[in-house]
Amino acid sequence: MRPSAGSGTGVWPPLPLLPLPLGGSKSRALTAAETLITGALGGQGDLQLAANTLAPYAAAAIGKRFGHGENKNEAQRQAEQMNNTFEAVARKWHADQAAKPDKWKPDHAGRVIRSLELHIFPDLARRQIGEIMPLEVLGLLQRLEVAGKHDTAHKVYDVVNQVFRYAVMLRLCIFNPAAELRGELAQVEQKHYRTITDPEKIGGLLRALDGYTGSPQTRALLQLSPYVFARPSELRLLRWCEIDWEARQYRKDGEEMKNGIGHIVPLSRQAIAILEGLKPVTGHHEFVFANIGSKKPLSEGAALKALARLGFLDQITPHGFRHMASTRLNEMGFNSDWIERQLAHKDPNATRTAYNHAEYLEQRAEMVQAWADYLDGLKAQSGILQQTGG
Repeated sequence: MRPSAGSGTGVWPPLPLLPLPLGGSKSRALTAAETLITGALGGQGDLQLAANTLAPYAAAAIGKRFGHGENKNEAQRQAEQMNNTFEAVARKWHADQAAKPDKWKPDHAGRVIRSLELHIFPDLARRQIGEIMPLEVLGLLQRLEVAGKHDTAHKVYDVVNQVFRYAVMLRLCIFNPAAELRGELAQVEQKHYRTITDPEKIGGLLRALDGYTGSPQTRALLQLSPYVFARPSELRLLRWCEIDWEARQYRKDGEEMKNGIGHIVPLSRQAIAILEGLKPVTGHHEFVFANIGSKKPLSEGAALKALARLGFLDQITPHGFRHMASTRLNEMGFNSDWIERQLAHKDPNATRTAYNHAEYLEQRAEMVQAWADYLDGLKAQSGILQQTGG
């Protein structure tokens, strides 16, 4: 006795094995299955009904085969979309740049990603980078300008522009939507550090620094600044172990220098005396200009507050000591190459590996001693003028 068509136990007569096409789409497979089942049954009465009953099972089997592939493709598509968001691409660009030898210092790398996190990611993080249009980017930059952050807008633009150039290189974007936006931003005046170059005023400043009554670390930091004219952060982070007392110089590793290149700074007799005077205060700490409480170096604002307290912040900044020395030394006729090396300015024509951080060291040592003697002369002259009321 044969089972009924709808019993679910089978059909009669037994159906031949129905091969399904291995390639092609799901719809093609369904059509092929229907043709094979109908053809095998020959359209015979209740057997046709059995074919209609079997069709959904065939469809389910086909769906299982093809559905897995579709789900896999969909998952892959979603993964690719996640990898191609602005934030994902930006972070990959950032990681690539930070990993390059001698590319970025850690603090600079931190500032770059922070600028994106603050000003760009909140709006564009989840957007597909290839779908972002120029006006969207411009709107975010102009929002910074409206807030009065013109310099920040230009810095953020530089970062965003590099991210999109990176995306174009990876063929994630057809074009760079930020490429032509610089001209749409308001021009920012070139930043000039306040400085003092008049000899008489320099003398008055030096006397004021000697008379500072705040912490001895801050006073020493201010006193040493005009003698060595190093970058404020490099001097503020000076360690006792970096000082070579016998050679009368200190050495900075490239990791702590703005240009990533090691630097040797010759010290005058006056500079050595200032450092020796600070030894009893911070000599047992790592940093020369250490905060006694935290044992960490003085904050960036310590020198600024001291200059403000002395009434000179509107005339000079900590960075201004470098401009003071550069201007006066050039006017005094010293070799410009010596001055540039002392300022740790890298020759743009020299490669990093070919740079000699000890270049002109002997001449620079003579120059900084002559400069220190000159400053002492200005300070003494200022004292005489003050006493005579001149």
